[in-house]
Amino acid sequence: MRPVIVLWVVAFSAPILRAQQPPPSLDAVLDRYAQALGGKAEYEKTTSVVIKGTIDFPDFGASGTTTEYFQRPNRLAAVTEIEGFGTVRMVCDGTTAWSENPQAGLRQMTGQQLSDMVRRSDPHWPIKLKEYYPGIKIKDRETVDGQDAWVLEATLDGARYRWYFDTGKGEMIRFDTETGKPETSYSILIGDYRPVGTLRFAFGASFSSAQLKWNRKLSEVRFNAPIDDAVFAKPDAKKPAAQ
Repeated sequence: MRPVIVLWVVAFSAPILRAQQPPPSLDAVLDRYAQALGGKAEYEKTTSVVIKGTIDFPDFGASGTTTEYFQRPNRLAAVTEIEGFGTVRMVCDGTTAWSENPQAGLRQMTGQQLSDMVRRSDPHWPIKLKEYYPGIKIKDRETVDGQDAWVLEATLDGARYRWYFDTGKGEMIRFDTETGKPETSYSILIGDYRPVGTLRFAFGASFSSAQLKWNRKLSEVRFNAPIDDAVFAKPDAKKPAAQ
């Protein structure tokens, strides 16, 4: 009976011992994440990122293709072609940001949504969290889809941001934004990290909000690829159509 009792005690005590483990420092979590991406020094060499893949919207039975362009210092253009709906664009030129789709037309971003877009448009965003979110700190330890994760949290511009990092691999596996408004609050699950040259990138992502859900699978990731300035142009700045 003694071996059985010992095993039972060990099994019962494991969660308690795990909970009592002191958390790492903030810098340790962020540095490990940078290493999981290929190292901060290598990531700092990145001037642009172009990603392409497929996307599906389970609540609407729709799917399509998506291409996203990131360029330093803070430019982003996400172009999604949805079958049976049309083209959806979300663009940040470093100062202003806007979205456009066949149903809602053109919409300018302001306030917290604009400031968040500017930060997220930087290709170096993953290695600049401490800089972009003053006051970021380790908040908790949770399980995300079966993965043990350290939870980091920051409050900025009236919004609460949370990042979840795998305690084993150091990778970011989830990112939440809570603004108190359903149209701007969301959660993104991140995974399927793969090597791309000397770096690594997440090829899988799932977005969830009160209004929309999508799943994206990338087929191509290119670092430091040339990007045409036209992809960041506002509609009124584009060349007018021929008469």
